[in-house]
Amino acid sequence: PITKDIFQDPVSTCDGHTYERSAIEVWLRRHRTSPMTGAPLRSRELTPNFGLRSAIQAFLEARPEVASEPIADADLEYAIQVREEEMEFKVSEQDQAIRRLQAHIEALQLQIRHLGSEPVPAPRGVAPPAAPDTATDPEASTATSAQEASSSPPAGSPAERAAQAAEARAKAAAARE
Repeated sequence: PITKDIFQDPVSTCDGHTYERSAIEVWLRRHRTSPMTGAPLRSRELTPNFGLRSAIQAFLEARPEVASEPIADADLEYAIQVREEEMEFKVSEQDQAIRRLQAHIEALQLQIRHLGSEPVPAPRGVAPPAAPDTATDPEASTATSAQEASSSPPAGSPAERAAQAAEARAKAAAARE
């Protein structure tokens, strides 16, 4: 991943990623982190990856046209510099995304606090249901108490209005009898 070239001498770091030996040695002189993940490495020990080396040699024998020349140290330094810049850019993007998410979370928390402390205004064009006047209508007081005790729909909802209409029809029918 550092040189983006076919390995000549593949080695693995303690986190399991494999690199060209000369490239990772240059990287590790300047860093104690993985070039792949940016995570700290517990050790700078490199382990030869013999299986990958054999597979690459077999591949190159079958496809000699893809073989490349070894990379010069100056090219390695440049490749590492480019990789560092890529990582810094990604970290910067992630930091910006984190800041945007934190601002969004703060806005949502503010909305939650607002919704929890004050009544939510009715949508435009919708009047809130009127509370019954219990001082002048004793039946409204009884109906309100019964309504609070039951699990009936909220006042003013279509289901509540339908229940009230059915009750009024029943009272009218009883009065006719």
